[in-house]
Amino acid sequence: MKNQIDLYNSEIISLWEDKLWGVLGTDSKSKVKKLCPMFIPYEDFKSPVIVLGINPSHSDNEFKGNKITNKSFLDWNSRYELKSKELRIKSIQKDAHKNANYFKKIKKFFKDEVHVEEEDLFFLDLFPIRHTEQIELIEFLKDNSAVKKTLIKLFRSLLQEMKPRAVVVLNKKASEYLQIEFKENLEFEKNMVSRGKINLGGDSVPIVFSGMITNGLDVYSRERLAHQIYETMG
Repeated sequence: MKNQIDLYNSEIISLWEDKLWGVLGTDSKSKVKKLCPMFIPYEDFKSPVIVLGINPSHSDNEFKGNKITNKSFLDWNSRYELKSKELRIKSIQKDAHKNANYFKKIKKFFKDEVHVEEEDLFFLDLFPIRHTEQIELIEFLKDNSAVKKTLIKLFRSLLQEMKPRAVVVLNKKASEYLQIEFKENLEFEKNMVSRGKINLGGDSVPIVFSGMITNGLDVYSRERLAHQIYETMG
């Protein structure tokens, strides 16, 4: 029997095959290229803290040295090859979570300032579409609203099954999407716009909205954010 992570990854494969093969990278002017999606690389979860971004980047800086072949492996060349590539794609993602500076900085922030260990963090992106320029991704989602809605629905289902200790959104645009899409289920704490709870089928999930912390939040903002996350987790 598949667990929720396996179901999510299977749904992503179906979405790419059914809806995105004829949309991504269809001509030389297409800004969002035909790349394999990001799969959730974890096997299971135990009430984690979800660290949510908007989408996985795909810049040359992430594929240097002996990792350069990973970049070409993530090209999506054949419509029905994703299942056969899934294990290596997960391995590439696990390596990024362990070694990429972006994730190292986040893990250090949570360990040093929020007192949450690496093994309790669950990195996830709202839209598992590989692309580096966020503005171009947002335009793509505007033009493909059905894909956007499906991905948000899959995230909602995942959240409902996982029942995480908290969700920390580290991207301004992802925060905006969630506040719109979960409007009927979102309850902010009094006099706050950055902290609240999402009510899902009788369960409530604490959530903190923020921008990126890897681009140099000042020490005071970092301290306030750390305090908010710590309080949210109870």
